[in-house]
Amino acid sequence: MNTPVVIEDKDVRQEVLDPAQSFIVQAPAGSGKTELLIRRYLRLLLVVNQPEEIVAITFTRKAAAEMRERILDSLAFAEQDPDGQEHQDLRAKERWQIARKVLKRSEELGWRLTSNPARTRIQTIDSFCGRLVKQMPVLSRLGGHPEILEDARPLYQEAAERVLKILDEDISLSKVESEDRHISESIAVLLRHLDNNLPRIRDLIAIMLAKRDQWQEYVSGMQSVKDEPNTELRETLESYIENHIESVLDRARMAIPKESGGEFCLIMNYALSNLGVILPNQFLDGLLEANSGDIDLWRGIARVCLTNDGTWRSRITVKEGFPAGPDNREFKLRFKSLLDIFAEDEKLQECFQQIQGLPDPSYTSEEWAVLEVLPELLRRSHGELRLLFQERNQVDFVEISTAAQNALGGEDDPTDLALYLDYRIQHVLIDEYQDISKGQQRLLEKLTAGWTDSDGHSLFLVGDPMQSIYRFRDAEVGLFLKTWGEQRLGQILVQPRQITMNFRSDRGLVTWVNDTFPEVFPADSDSHMGAVSFTQAVAFQPHTEEYGTKLHAAVNGPGDEAEQVVGLIRKTKSSHPEDTIAILVRNRNHLKQIIPILIQSNTLFRAVDLEKLGANPIIQDLIALTRALHHEADRVAWLALLRAPWCGLTLQDLLRLAGENRYQTIWHCMCDDPLVEKLSQDGQERLLRVRSVLKKAFDLESRISLRRWIEGAWINLGGPATLKQKDDLVNTETFFCVLDEMDEGGYIRDRKAFFERIDALYAGADIRSDNTLQVMTIHKAKGLEFDHVILPGLGNGGGRSAEQLFLWSDTADGLLVAPIKSSDQETTSRTYEFIQNYEKKRRDYEEGRLLYVALTRARKNMHLMMSFKGAEPSKGSMLAKLWPKVRSDYDRLAAATETDGPDQEEQQADDESLKSIRRLTAKWCLPQPPSPVAWTPSFLFDHGEGDEDFKLIKFKWAGQTIKQVGTIVHRCLEQIATEGGEHWNTDRIEMWQDYFRDSLRSVGVAREDLEEAVGLVRTALTHTLQDSRGQWIVSSEHEDAKCEFALSGLYRDNLVNIVIDRTFVDGNGIRWIVDYKTSRRESGGVEEFLDDQVERYKSQLEKYGDIMSSFDNRPIRVGLYFPLLKGWREWSIRQ
Repeated sequence: MNTPVVIEDKDVRQEVLDPAQSFIVQAPAGSGKTELLIRRYLRLLLVVNQPEEIVAITFTRKAAAEMRERILDSLAFAEQDPDGQEHQDLRAKERWQIARKVLKRSEELGWRLTSNPARTRIQTIDSFCGRLVKQMPVLSRLGGHPEILEDARPLYQEAAERVLKILDEDISLSKVESEDRHISESIAVLLRHLDNNLPRIRDLIAIMLAKRDQWQEYVSGMQSVKDEPNTELRETLESYIENHIESVLDRARMAIPKESGGEFCLIMNYALSNLGVILPNQFLDGLLEANSGDIDLWRGIARVCLTNDGTWRSRITVKEGFPAGPDNREFKLRFKSLLDIFAEDEKLQECFQQIQGLPDPSYTSEEWAVLEVLPELLRRSHGELRLLFQERNQVDFVEISTAAQNALGGEDDPTDLALYLDYRIQHVLIDEYQDISKGQQRLLEKLTAGWTDSDGHSLFLVGDPMQSIYRFRDAEVGLFLKTWGEQRLGQILVQPRQITMNFRSDRGLVTWVNDTFPEVFPADSDSHMGAVSFTQAVAFQPHTEEYGTKLHAAVNGPGDEAEQVVGLIRKTKSSHPEDTIAILVRNRNHLKQIIPILIQSNTLFRAVDLEKLGANPIIQDLIALTRALHHEADRVAWLALLRAPWCGLTLQDLLRLAGENRYQTIWHCMCDDPLVEKLSQDGQERLLRVRSVLKKAFDLESRISLRRWIEGAWINLGGPATLKQKDDLVNTETFFCVLDEMDEGGYIRDRKAFFERIDALYAGADIRSDNTLQVMTIHKAKGLEFDHVILPGLGNGGGRSAEQLFLWSDTADGLLVAPIKSSDQETTSRTYEFIQNYEKKRRDYEEGRLLYVALTRARKNMHLMMSFKGAEPSKGSMLAKLWPKVRSDYDRLAAATETDGPDQEEQQADDESLKSIRRLTAKWCLPQPPSPVAWTPSFLFDHGEGDEDFKLIKFKWAGQTIKQVGTIVHRCLEQIATEGGEHWNTDRIEMWQDYFRDSLRSVGVAREDLEEAVGLVRTALTHTLQDSRGQWIVSSEHEDAKCEFALSGLYRDNLVNIVIDRTFVDGNGIRWIVDYKTSRRESGGVEEFLDDQVERYKSQLEKYGDIMSSFDNRPIRVGLYFPLLKGWREWSIRQ
């Protein structure tokens, strides 16, 4: 008989459901955090008057969709199972009980939540901000409804370029232009500092603009550059450095044992005087004072006691101030005795390590000259960026967040919106609170500024600081720690509570993590450093003998590790064919050995955002073609074009063609017939075919759109015939869509922006992939769980942070700031290096949390792959953090493994891969298109009864002209929706009459039908703008809105390609798919006609919904819109 498992934190879980109280809850991995949120949300529904009074905010669309889906599922299950017979699980039973009460209240108050899911306010923080901004366009300072850019880097670059152009302008000394003169002088200072490298300065400013929400509050407090030196600002910033130095020195002073203090002073005085740092007996009494002016002396002490690696010294020599000889032996022995005492004190060692890296207490004149001009330069750059946003009617997420804060006003002067929300919103739930940023925290504080502890409002913050891994997205785990410690957010008191049960993992896995991570995580939490101490979990699941943490030593290098990984997958699939497996890595490049072996072994897997689109061979060939057609002198691109599979010249033929003609373009060589005749017969056939295609392409240059130009050349070259997998079509379509976006008169004008756009995209997953085996980064795996997890690449190091114009760190002692080093400096300043190390320490803490996330994804087995070079793992690797725990196991496993020569094997494999080239046959040509279908209208009409003339007209409009009208209506609705329906009116429609006429003529509408067709187009568009449903469809307020959206996917085991007329996500997180129909009734009532159309097109739209659900897990509704009739039909898609 199984003993029931006691849920130790049951009382806490029940307590935090109280809607009358506010809580901050720490919920470790596998503890059922989402379940807790859902139950809290359902409980709140029992006390509110309207569902909209509850707002649940998450940080990802996926989390919002999952939460909404589980809430609606809970209500649906409770509705279907009124007696609760199907819920055997205790937690499910409790949720069912709450859901039944919610259904009763929903019925009493007429909410009808199960049929009106849009009333649940569950959304991302970005979506919430967007909603606030749209409600107060003036106060938010954005106006209108701008497009939110996923990637705003081109605008950052342009803003930076606008500022730098000031240097080239002839600026007078007039009062109006005095600011420009200051900016010009600031740029000149930077140019001198960075060796006149203007592109580098532009890129550095662009990087800073992307992070402006982080430095804005600091820069706004700094005075503008004046003709007089800004001494006040300098004194303030240097006082912060002095405060930090003295804080560290004071901690070191207090950490030295009192009983050893006198002895330590004597010995340090002896050593430092021998080194010439001090005069004999100079600091015998005052050596340990914490004074920033004595920083050099303290550094000397730290240098004597610690090695360069920060460990206590084991060898003491004359270099440390202890000369050889019998007369000096006593001091050396006494110092060794002290070091033996200190060796047990980790805090003292950490203090001395910090002293080694402390900055100087003041800036050098060169540092200050740069630091003084940066605030004004950044403010101006930000101003230019905001102007760009206004000109383009586009913004980034940072601007939306800032605008949302503006819309709420200040603490003392809240806006009408803030007061309205104070009344409207009664309860706020924040998921993954550990990932909140400073700006988002300020928004929450403003949102709740008018709340009191007794007015019925509540705040529920839930998260796990041990899983905070998004510093690159500006997440500040210190905010969670601060709120937890102070037990308040702004004006709201929150009670800290902790749940500890792990319902996910086998008991053996939980025990291994509990035993290991106290050494991986810091002993104490620190909100400023982002240090989070470890909290142990309690296992709910029993231990099964075959499950647990498994260690594997790959002593023969990455190739050996990859082979072992594939072997583990085969073994697991054989013994547990239905189980899920995940390969998780810290960085994508840790998979470069594993993915090829998986492919070679025909192992199907699903790769989640792993391959950069620009790294895909098919796309690289397309990039080469694009570059070559843009520039005949791009030699590398032309050689790549001739080597691509559609041509496939051998290296020997390439050498004959271009080897001795270095000063001629490749295209010129290709057109040189005597030179072409020197190629092999095979090479001549290939090159002549390609040459013919490219000549035709050059004839079309600038005469057609960029996409048609490149795509047409690619098709004629045989590009589609070189594709190996069906998902390659999706990748090429993505590439051609980017060409559409970058088209400026048939060319790519900004090549840098083009390559950045490509680099930001990922290749699509193989549609044949096996979802039971997934490959992804650890960041992508957060929130997921798998039966078996494999962690390769643990011995690899991490990446480096990007260079910035200046570094800053908000420490407990004040703001520390340091400018970038000059181009002629070999090393960075002590202050810059100190802040770098400070931030490196914070990243190191996050690396430990990333490891924790990885090791808590498994339900059954966790496989740790141990492979590294040298005697021990490198310091920056995850394996180094685990090394004290796994070292003995590694030594045992490695001793039982024979070592090979992996490098030689890898080199042989590389050589083999170069022996063949995949290419089309030399005689390949485009296939002939099928013959036109012959048809006669008379076969298609019913001559049985009725007016034959009417039937002919009816068919013509239904089968031909009305379709052409539909084409133009679709095209115009796309334009209207792209700009936003609020920017259109009937007058503008009238102004487009000539365009309608020309467009209809171009698609083949006969002259006699033209005016009637123009009238239909005008009517359809006018109806759309006059109809409230039509206005809603083409509004720019929606999230993730797209028109004519092309998708490819599997539907009933067949690959299908679809184009969705209009799709978007509404304010309630529901994905809408809208199909326009220009059909019009010929007889009967409108409602009957619309119902008939639903039956006719229902399967089509449900196919669209099914394919969309593969890409988006939000609830999906579909609709048919009939602009000629102002008709509308909608329904939900079952997922």
